[in-house]
Amino acid sequence: ITSAKYLQIVNGGQTTASLFVALKKDKADLSKISVQMKLTVVKTRDSDTLGNMIQDIAKFSNKQNKVSDSDFFSNHPFHMGYERLSRRILAPAAAGAQFNTYWFYERAKGQYLNEQSKMTVKQKKNYQREHPRSQLVLKTDLAKSENSWRMLPHIVGLGAQKNFSGDKPGTFARYIDDEWGVDGAKFINDTYYRDSISRIIVFKFVERMVSDAEWYKGGYRAQIVTYTIAKLASMIKEFSPGNMVNFKQIWNIQSVSSAMANQLERVAQIVSETINKTPIANMDVVEWCKKADCWNSVQLAQIELSTEFKKELLGSEEKQEIMRESIAQGRLDAKINAVIQVISLGDHYWKKLHDWSKQFSPLYGRDENLVIAASRKGWLPSDKQAKELLRIEAEMIELGFTSK
Repeated sequence: ITSAKYLQIVNGGQTTASLFVALKKDKADLSKISVQMKLTVVKTRDSDTLGNMIQDIAKFSNKQNKVSDSDFFSNHPFHMGYERLSRRILAPAAAGAQFNTYWFYERAKGQYLNEQSKMTVKQKKNYQREHPRSQLVLKTDLAKSENSWRMLPHIVGLGAQKNFSGDKPGTFARYIDDEWGVDGAKFINDTYYRDSISRIIVFKFVERMVSDAEWYKGGYRAQIVTYTIAKLASMIKEFSPGNMVNFKQIWNIQSVSSAMANQLERVAQIVSETINKTPIANMDVVEWCKKADCWNSVQLAQIELSTEFKKELLGSEEKQEIMRESIAQGRLDAKINAVIQVISLGDHYWKKLHDWSKQFSPLYGRDENLVIAASRKGWLPSDKQAKELLRIEAEMIELGFTSK
């Protein structure tokens, strides 16, 4: 090989990163290191064909470290926006702690470790204190929590990947796509972020609670957890319509109240008994929990909301006000964040993108003019121009553009 255009690593990113760290940080001698590779020469310049082929290679060529379906959705504006919020918003100090921390949203696999790969021991220690591993949130973790609260435990029961982006209605990816709207203001705002993390706090609490419960005999914990949260949400809808859990309170204390803990304990025990009563003798409980009929049977289970827990719920008027304020804030944040992101990427970045596009996926008309403008030093975009530039960037990344 004497030359190559558009050389891209599809699988092998972790290997490449490890070699880079060994060379730069550890000053290792790599002169005798060889890495086996498979070279795929693509002769087409059609952008759609090229993009599909890249995804197919990533999906099918590596059986040892499977590239999950959720990784293909990681460049959606939702995940980019949610990641930015997780890097910016500090969580209050939990009980007994002396400092605030971050919940680290891992949009792409390995981000949490990669962030620390070039740090000294002291820097790592400080980083892990601010970003404890217990507060690492995977995309699939968020999807399990959100779909449990959306009362879809039978979809969660299909497994992490199918719940995230499977082909059935109700998957998290499809929900985000359907509800995204023009600018994603419903999701990319401080209120949604804090509330969704609060829902994860409840999810993690139920996991620990079930494991430690005297009535828990082992097995089916994942199913008990998602059905418990879905059942609680269903009970609130039935017995306290229009009201909602006070997620702000959970965020502020980074835990659940004693009233909520007692309510969840009661619900989890009944849920465990209910899902174990399969309609056919010796039927696999895991398979039973994947069916809508299982969810129907859990919904029919009679459990009362405790008076103490009811008192903590937010009323319908307050709920509506919170939703209105969060969406308004989200729209404003979306405009500001788009401008900040375009400027922070820098004029050199946009020039690289433009040069790459001319070779592999040409831009035309207004799109090209915008990228050329962004390549000029000191140019400031309007919020609408910034939004369009980020759309163009996302499309180019999907086709293989990288600034590295």
